[in-house]
Amino acid sequence: MTSILGRDLPRAFRILLLCLMAAIPVGYVLKSYSPETGFTRLLCFGSNSVGQALPQVKACGLAVTSEYGYDGQFYCQVATDPLLLNRQALQDALDCPEYRATRIFLPWLAYVGGMGRPCTIIQVFALLNLGFWLLLLCGMVWFLKPRTIQDFLCIFAAVMTSGALFSLHRALVDLPAATLAFYTASLSGTSAVAAAILMLLTKETYFLALPSVCWPTHKKVGEIAARLVMVLIPLAVWYLYAHLRLGFTNMDVPNTSWPGVGLADYLVRAWRHWYPKRMFSPRLTAELLAPICLIVQACYLLLRRDVQSPYWRMGIGFVFSYLLLSPDVFVEQISFTRDVIPLAVAFNIAMRKEKGWRFAAWFVAGNVGLCWGLRETMLALF
Repeated sequence: MTSILGRDLPRAFRILLLCLMAAIPVGYVLKSYSPETGFTRLLCFGSNSVGQALPQVKACGLAVTSEYGYDGQFYCQVATDPLLLNRQALQDALDCPEYRATRIFLPWLAYVGGMGRPCTIIQVFALLNLGFWLLLLCGMVWFLKPRTIQDFLCIFAAVMTSGALFSLHRALVDLPAATLAFYTASLSGTSAVAAAILMLLTKETYFLALPSVCWPTHKKVGEIAARLVMVLIPLAVWYLYAHLRLGFTNMDVPNTSWPGVGLADYLVRAWRHWYPKRMFSPRLTAELLAPICLIVQACYLLLRRDVQSPYWRMGIGFVFSYLLLSPDVFVEQISFTRDVIPLAVAFNIAMRKEKGWRFAAWFVAGNVGLCWGLRETMLALF
């Protein structure tokens, strides 16, 4: 097995594999297009909330996909008013305006890409996750230099993990934040700091990935402290501005709880749904296996400590955040797998150095339950 997995692939075959990988999310997004509504199906507007949408958004052709929709429908509306000038309209249109508005990088990117035109802005926003997915794939190829079958298996598992694809399906902030976390770990100096700033302005909880660029050492304490201040100041300034514009109301649903409470509650519920009557249900099996696979990934990073690797430092914080997720986050795998994408990315990058049966055992145990997003993507294609 070692000789097969470690075999170098011809350059033409490597390019073909990368094209086939990219074809999956590209095909999914193109399949979501409609001449009447464009790519707004990816924004997941709900029938209960579309009526309260911003006037400039409501005037565009919007695809309504369900009763309540999903979070992308709120972030894309912030993109049409990224300076938060129309306070009352935003408060009426968004579920948690002060919370959504702090994650401003994607809205600003869509605003610039849409040249200030609301209908174009929301189309651009719907496509941003695809752009960041391609950036993640290209970045992994550029920085990791994959050559062998094992290398490509690890990259495939990292970019096709359920959390990443669920984010792409619903135009969320998680995959872009994870992509920026990867670049923060891969780059150095000013470039790494810039990527870290954009990462935090995409999703503030990604301060957990800052050890990749701000790891304390005895020799460079002052330099690391200065770098940390540079990274945090833009977030603090925007956070203050957004809350002064829209208020300081806290979310009613807590995202964290005592260690392991959310995970244990979810596992008990998933087991009761799965055993014994629905043991052959692929969906319920995936719901049960997904949190277990993330436990495997967390255990691997803890057991195989590698503080010299920026990717290990990028992912290790998400090991602990995973254990602290509340039962309100552990509702279904679409929620908690998105919150720990860097854990899956760091795990699969680390897998590249494992050999023989150890690679096979860890790789399968850590990824087998995180394929539901890929399954949904492939079913939508065919």
